[in-house]
Amino acid sequence: MCRGVNGGCRLHRFRGACGAAPPASAGWCAPLAPARRERPWRGRPAACSGYSGACRHAGARTETWRSDSHYRRAILPLAGVQISEAARMTLLSVKNLDVILGGKRALADASFETKGGEFIGLVGPNGAGKTTLLRAIAGLVASSGQVSLAGRDLRHMGAAEKARSLAYLPQERDVAWPVSVHMLVSLGRSALKPVFAGLDRQDEAIIEAVMDRMDVSRFGERSVMELSGGERARVLIARVLAQDTPVILADEPVAGLDPAHQLTLMETFAELAREGRTVIASLHELSLAAQHCSRLILLDHGCMAADGTPAEVFTPQRLRDVYGIRARIMMVDGEFIVHPTALQPR
Repeated sequence: MCRGVNGGCRLHRFRGACGAAPPASAGWCAPLAPARRERPWRGRPAACSGYSGACRHAGARTETWRSDSHYRRAILPLAGVQISEAARMTLLSVKNLDVILGGKRALADASFETKGGEFIGLVGPNGAGKTTLLRAIAGLVASSGQVSLAGRDLRHMGAAEKARSLAYLPQERDVAWPVSVHMLVSLGRSALKPVFAGLDRQDEAIIEAVMDRMDVSRFGERSVMELSGGERARVLIARVLAQDTPVILADEPVAGLDPAHQLTLMETFAELAREGRTVIASLHELSLAAQHCSRLILLDHGCMAADGTPAEVFTPQRLRDVYGIRARIMMVDGEFIVHPTALQPR
């Protein structure tokens, strides 16, 4: 039986290679898996030719994985998972979210909904409320209002269910203990396991895949304390990706990364969104946000100033009113570019 969010796999609503009948309500299937495999993994239901008991056959591209290494190379982007139904369902709903910090309102009446398949950039100047909004969605700061995932109030979820539903990357990159890189990334899988349960072959494959994707495999046995700030940031991002959730929240994920790894991460987030997830990331790099995000939410003084496509949000007037800048807004080789050129008093 699928144990995803909302009681079932969203792809089971169609009969696929497993022949399973659609459940009454369809959510997300965990863990993510390839469509077919020549050698079935332990725990596979007899009626299913899928992987580890979690079917993603229906509506997906059918492909046989030739070997373990082939699977590890291909798992991100996760093969065959199409948006289909996820693109039409409300995955995350935020209603009238208010946060008071130090006696002052840090976030005022934030409301929006996301569908599977969206990569949303939170943009705005320092102190606009981006971090507060992410922390409020994750339940890490007291707030009024409601946050629900696939129709379920996140406040009513237990810790284990929330860990399967939502992953959060904080802005801070501190690590308290000198654990190995591999051990730190594996914590993303441990959060989904019963207490004292070990990792299986599927977990190890996912861990290796995300480490490869974030270019940290070559120092997998080194202590995290020995890494540079940018390397440590990539390790922490890999841990979040290993958690394998339908919603990913990331607070300034590209901060401290060199340009190549910034682009790699943004492309990874965009791919995860195309597979049906919701990714919400706070960003200060305006052109990166414009080029990779499908939607932007502009915050100013704790309020939502705009919500729409990059072209709708990044207008000369808004850049002047919110950021206090003049900028060149142009298309270069099909890419939307926002280049600040001068200060402009508000």
